[in-house]
Amino acid sequence: MNKPELTESLNLLKFSFESDINIEVKDLDNHGKGEIWVYFDKLLLDVSDLNLKAQRSRAEYCRFLTERTPTLKDIFDFDTAFSYIVPMALQALRKGEPVIELGQTDKVIVKPAWDLYPLIVSGMPNIWFGDRGSTKSKLAIYAALLMTIHDLEVTPKLGLIPPSHDLKILKLDFEVTPDADEYEWFRIMRGLDMEGAVQLKYRAIRRPLADEIESVIEIVNKLAIDLVIIDSLGPAAGGDLNTTEPALRFNEAVRQLNKTTLILAHTAKNQLGKRTVFGSSFYENLARNVWEITKDESEDDGKSLVRIGLKQTKSPPFSAFHCPLAFEWDFEEETERTTIRKYSADKIDSLMASLSLASKILSFLASGKKSVRAICDETGEPSNTIRQNLWRLKKAKRIEKYGEDYGLLSSEE
Repeated sequence: MNKPELTESLNLLKFSFESDINIEVKDLDNHGKGEIWVYFDKLLLDVSDLNLKAQRSRAEYCRFLTERTPTLKDIFDFDTAFSYIVPMALQALRKGEPVIELGQTDKVIVKPAWDLYPLIVSGMPNIWFGDRGSTKSKLAIYAALLMTIHDLEVTPKLGLIPPSHDLKILKLDFEVTPDADEYEWFRIMRGLDMEGAVQLKYRAIRRPLADEIESVIEIVNKLAIDLVIIDSLGPAAGGDLNTTEPALRFNEAVRQLNKTTLILAHTAKNQLGKRTVFGSSFYENLARNVWEITKDESEDDGKSLVRIGLKQTKSPPFSAFHCPLAFEWDFEEETERTTIRKYSADKIDSLMASLSLASKILSFLASGKKSVRAICDETGEPSNTIRQNLWRLKKAKRIEKYGEDYGLLSSEE
């Protein structure tokens, strides 16, 4: 019998033998205890708890499997199989990631990319958080369309930069039913006169992500998924969100996906009144790009209009903070259409109130070049304070002076 092929994931070690025999070890702990799943030609033969370190228990289990599968006796020896499995499983449990060398002269250096600039950085965990009703789920579905068909004309009109090619996206829904998301997808597609042009891959999940990670990875690989939307963080993590263990377990599952992830979360306020992702600080700490979504609660022009503001609360390590964004939703109930337009962030009071002065200046300049006096009038700050902030933003290469006015650099627009 040859040495089996080992495939590893978060909670699973899969040993693939010849003769179509697969033996899986699930939830192996530091004491060597785990679940053993035995398959023959994809048929499940047995599931048992076993201590791999207990020699007598292993011998009894191998004898049980041999007696239960007499047709396999001449082609497969379970005792030999476990002589491979035990050391390989324990080594896999204890080993870490290999040491690599950074900065090799013959290596091509790849700059981190974006799947939807500036909202979703590629290959990393991204979080959007906001209060209930802030339309973050709707925005995630709309963003999925912009990345599924990367050359839509509406994308640059929204102030966003699409990926270089069409992406395959999977939404994992821990909250609602398929009907709700399917209806949102239908309305968005109808709003663009594109009904039925493209579909969104969707899977409802009823257990925490870490408990489903093996099946999710299998789907992601089978469908060649590029980006996974997780809606939402609470049920996807499970347990007490304010404690460390669920946060670390959830993030380990996200790492196992090895794909771009967009995680939707709810809002919490700390003792200083700062709005953050609800739960342990590890959720935000381990994400690489975080945006807060704020719904404008002021009176709108019509019942169908909803305006939202977006503020980046954590930028990727290779990128500066982006100026705030804003969008206006138009929910046309009679025609069952949903459309979205770019909106002025400085018109959303709830967003502007939470921004630093530098962010307010960047937001104000997003609509075009402005003089110092105009910025003073807009912010209510004295000219010396404004000039100080303008100098810092210019030094940071966020803005430039054009004659007597100031404006965003092209990379910020």
